[in-house]
Amino acid sequence: MGKGTSWAKRWRRSPAWRIAACSAAAVVAGLSAGGCGAAVPSASAVLSHYYGNSLVCRNEKTRAICHVWLDADGRYYAFYDLGARGKPAGIRGPFEIEGREGRYTLRGRSGALEVCLQPQPPLKIGAERAHELFSQAACYPLSRHRVGDQWEVEWQGVRYTLWLLAGR
Repeated sequence: MGKGTSWAKRWRRSPAWRIAACSAAAVVAGLSAGGCGAAVPSASAVLSHYYGNSLVCRNEKTRAICHVWLDADGRYYAFYDLGARGKPAGIRGPFEIEGREGRYTLRGRSGALEVCLQPQPPLKIGAERAHELFSQAACYPLSRHRVGDQWEVEWQGVRYTLWLLAGR
């Protein structure tokens, strides 16, 4: 670069400029800058098939089942069937179903999209104590799927099978 080149032109050609520009764009888009350099899919592209449908997960070790509903307005509902548990007197059936609701946000990370759950109110439930998928205030990877798809993920060393099913 010649002596007459301004510092602004030199700055825009540097790798630091690309990182700063990517970070600023990510902040404007509401995503983390961790995915700079890799295309982060848009939230609407990933979540369009989740809205109005049920994301079902099964812990392949304990066989616990969850149902997660994501709403376009940023709310979510999660229900868990943890299987046979102790129950209060007068309750019949070898099951325990519990649920929670809250808000979610999306963020890009390493070229992927994560859904970050924030339970409201932040009460401890059995599924959270058991460290079940989607039970904690945490960020979870979420990829594009269509109704009827089945796939597997590993979370905290446990394998889960997931389905995206029509309706709620």
